[in-house]
Amino acid sequence: MGPKGEGPFFEEELMKGLLDKIGIPIHCSECGHQTRKPIRWVQSNQELICSGCKISIDLGTNEDTRVLKKLHNALDRIDMSSRN
Repeated sequence: MGPKGEGPFFEEELMKGLLDKIGIPIHCSECGHQTRKPIRWVQSNQELICSGCKISIDLGTNEDTRVLKKLHNALDRIDMSSRN
């Protein structure tokens, strides 16, 4: 068993914590207002109401969140290939 703070369990817990703490900017395409939301929040929600103009932002089609989802999918593929 390695020293405390090493190994797959530690890495998984670290990633879970980062998903709750790291905020990504989401820009409204109507008014340009920017809202920061934690990555995990973005992953588990489909829309955001803009606090600037009150329109619904579809997180599935928003450019900011599409980039995040592409990155997440790429990281999943890397993780799966490293386990094989």
